[in-house]
This record gives sequence, C-alpha cells and structure tokens, in this order.
Amino acid sequence: MPLVVNSTSAFLSDVEQSNNNFFNAGSIVLGLRDGDGNLLTYPLFSILGMNPNDLQSKTVKVTKEGTLDFQYSFQINQTGEDSALCNILTVDAKLDGVSKYNGNLLELNFSPAIMISETSDDWNFLVSFNSSDPSLQLKTCSFDLVVKGWQSGSDGTWGLTDTKTLTNTISYFLPTIEPIPALSTLVTIATQSAELNMSILEDKKTVSFSLNNISDFKKISYQLSYDSDNESQGIIGEADLNNQVSFEMNNITLGTCSGGGTCVYHQNVHNFQLSVDLTDNKDKVIYLLKSIE
Repeated sequence: MPLVVNSTSAFLSDVEQSNNNFFNAGSIVLGLRDGDGNLLTYPLFSILGMNPNDLQSKTVKVTKEGTLDFQYSFQINQTGEDSALCNILTVDAKLDGVSKYNGNLLELNFSPAIMISETSDDWNFLVSFNSSDPSLQLKTCSFDLVVKGWQSGSDGTWGLTDTKTLTNTISYFLPTIEPIPALSTLVTIATQSAELNMSILEDKKTVSFSLNNISDFKKISYQLSYDSDNESQGIIGEADLNNQVSFEMNNITLGTCSGGGTCVYHQNVHNFQLSVDLTDNKDKVIYLLKSIE
C-alpha cells in the first residue's frame, strides 16, 4: 500500500516602524562683509592713480552665515593680461591686527588654513609697491581675491564647500611734470588751446567728456576718478586721435555691467576728477585737468 505524505508551507513577515525621525542637513555659507558689516557686492580694490609708497587698505570680514563650522583660505588669480604691475605689488594680510602673510600679492597663501570663528574674522589687506620705474605708468593690475571655505575635518577635496570672489583693479599713474619750455615753445603751446569739458547726467549714472582744438595731437590718455558710498573709484583709457579737431567719450558708466547688459551703479557719486594727457606729433605731452564736486 503506498505511503502518502502531506506538507504545509508558511511565509512569515515582520514590519518594524520607527516614528519621529528627523534628518537635518547642515550648510556652509561663507560671507564676505565690509568694515560696516555690509555684504561685499562691489570690487574690493578699485584704485586709479596709485603711486610708489602709497599704502592702500581694505577691510574684509569673513563670516559664518550657515550652520556648519568651516576652514578657509585665500588665493589671488590674476585676470588681466599685463602682469608688470602685479609682479611688484605687495600685500600685508592681517587677521585681527596680526600679520598672517606679508609678501608678493600674486603669491598670497595661507598654510595651514584658517578656522572660522564663531562671530567673524576681521581681515585688513594693505597693498603697496615701491618701484618708480617709468615704464609702469598707466599699467593696471587686475586680479580676483578668491576665498574658499570647506567643512571642518575635510581637506578641501571632499565635503561641503563655498567659494566667494572679489574683483580688484589697481592702476599706477604719476602725472608727468614737463620742464619749463623755451620761449619759442611757449608760443607754440599758447596756440594749442585744447579745451576739455566734462558733464554728468542728472541721474549720475554716466559721465561724458569732450576735447576741442586738438588737431596738433596724436594720442590721448585719460583717467577719471571719483568717490562713492563705499570707496574711491577709477576708470582709465586711451585712444589714437589721428590729429582730429575734436574728440568725445560719451556715457562712461559709473558702476559695473555684466556681459548680459545688467549694470550695478555706484551710489552717492561725487568728487569727480578727470585728468587727460595729450601727446603731440613731437611726443611732447600736455596735461589737462577738470573737476566737479
């Protein structure tokens, strides 16, 4: 007689539930503020007419705007093509009055990195140069001050990071003082009655200037300096004249504009000073100055 075996299968399951769980992601937000505590949204150094042994100073507060602690460091990136002036600029970077770096601007670095304080780190950057090489006149150094922060415990290659960049422009201009010419030359200059005029639109967003009676000149170099709410500002330029009778430079923007055409205008602009160098066909230079308060 055959043997019959019956079997039974069962599938068991279990569900565990954990209630009231919360996950909170921290953040690193590196803030850069000026000496008054305002966010830095404008160029840090924007200096027209820096001369040898001048000392230019700017304050930057590095602040913890997020929830996580971080460490940070500074780096200089040259943005302009001409490095002649950049190569001789020096910077003394002081944290709470203590010098942390004093040397060539382009080589600015910190090792080890700086750990952010609970409130803010107050930095003072003092920039200078001591060369009077005439070949540096009208040279400009354009560079970015890059501040990178990364989460505490990281080496900067992983984890949360934040980077902020401040643009900078420094130019060297020392007006050339011509010796008193001979009488015959004086007569020639007296007939070169070049006229310089400057105008500012009522909204104080642009400046224009014009030159008349300049047919004896082949080149113009100009520098416009003025003050705003935050700092001194400056614009420089040059052009070939080709012995034309007049020259106009219209609608010079008093601020910064992006590639898309959006402009941020400087506020409370005042104390305008326009200096113009005119070079004649014999490479003699005359200096014109116009001021508007």
